[in-house]
Amino acid sequence: MPCNAYISSDQTQRAAVGEKLLDAFGCLEDRSAEVVRCRQPQGSVKVAQRGPGVVVRDVAEIQKAGEQDYWTTTFDMLEALDVTLRTLPPANYLTVSANARDPASGFAVGLCTTGNPKHLNDRWRSLSSAVAAQLQSRLPGTVIDVSPEKTGARDFADSAAIMAGLDLVVSVDTSVAHLAGALDKPCLLLLPGFGTDWRWLRGREDSPWYPRHTLFRSEVDGDWSAAIEAVAARAAELAAES
Repeated sequence: MPCNAYISSDQTQRAAVGEKLLDAFGCLEDRSAEVVRCRQPQGSVKVAQRGPGVVVRDVAEIQKAGEQDYWTTTFDMLEALDVTLRTLPPANYLTVSANARDPASGFAVGLCTTGNPKHLNDRWRSLSSAVAAQLQSRLPGTVIDVSPEKTGARDFADSAAIMAGLDLVVSVDTSVAHLAGALDKPCLLLLPGFGTDWRWLRGREDSPWYPRHTLFRSEVDGDWSAAIEAVAARAAELAAES
């Protein structure tokens, strides 16, 4: 029987709240949650409101709501749902509206080389300007910087609309990569060899969260040379196949 679930993403849970919201919505759709209320949706209101039984609401609406059957936080929800690597929901659990923006014609690559500089591991996960320029010069087709600072995206919905018209996303470990996965976009993901986020596991080139991701890891000392060579080669293969 459907239930009401109140999902809180309190600002005190500083790291990757928006990304975890994207992960969580896919799991809830299979569990018949009648209502999902998000305190800090960060734009997910627009892109996650799909499929029967899942509704996203903001703070003002939550305050007017009645009692809920369950309450949890985004950080605890996957454990509460008993989600394992074998029971992860399928990708493509987010969609965008029909007015998605169409980038330049031809093979289009979205590129994101930096994340939030305040992130504890940003020194290792983001690329220097020199390394980023090297990577961009090696990518095929039209390369579009999809970082919100460059696109002017106000939220995940804006970023999703931009990504909808891309053939490929190349990104470091930031919300852009998670959004690409939720949209089921092919993504070549650059991961630091030191302090890698737990979701990418160890010793794998694939992701159980996002089947169309391919993972490329830097050396432990932060050398990205081999990873960039591999990303450029794979991107060229995908462009030739398109």
